[in-house]
Amino acid sequence: MKRIVIAVAIVALVAVGVYAQSTYEGTAEGYGGEIRVEVTMDGDTIVGVEVLEHSETPGLSDPAINNIPERIVENNSTDVDVQSGATKTSEGIMAAVQNALDNR
Repeated sequence: MKRIVIAVAIVALVAVGVYAQSTYEGTAEGYGGEIRVEVTMDGDTIVGVEVLEHSETPGLSDPAINNIPERIVENNSTDVDVQSGATKTSEGIMAAVQNALDNR
């Protein structure tokens, strides 16, 4: 009886996503230095990307820092278009996310 209750509880947690979501950190070089990101996964789906630290040029890098994580989540892939005017920052964010995924 206890095994059935435990099995049902585990299935319920997985079904609501409580048990399945995991976060990973990754780093890569951007234009101004290292970029550190946190990637949240729900199974094989990227559900969140946050830039935790960077040394990119304020103002110039802002569009990439704001838009690239959103594009990665929307496409469930690091293979997205770079942000015009912030190519190296965009590539650094994508590489940092890929680093997190490769090391999970």
